[in-house]
Amino acid sequence: MSSIQNKIDYDNRYDVLYCKIDDTSNSYGDEIDSNIILLKDMDTEEITGITIMDFKRSYNVNNLIKDTLNKFFNAEEILAMVN
Repeated sequence: MSSIQNKIDYDNRYDVLYCKIDDTSNSYGDEIDSNIILLKDMDTEEITGITIMDFKRSYNVNNLIKDTLNKFFNAEEILAMVN
């Protein structure tokens, strides 16, 4: 199992992608787009995770989704994993 699989969780029923970058236990959500929530550490403001709602429906029409994911992961690899 690759390390990326341990950091990605996809809810097929609701089309929500959860990406864990670091420990999210002390994090809050910062909505940067109607579909994208960045989880940030409350003390350091470092990004600890990403939640993307309507992931499959929005992936090809919202470049911010690809750009955000590509900062930490390979967005195309994630899309292939959840398809």
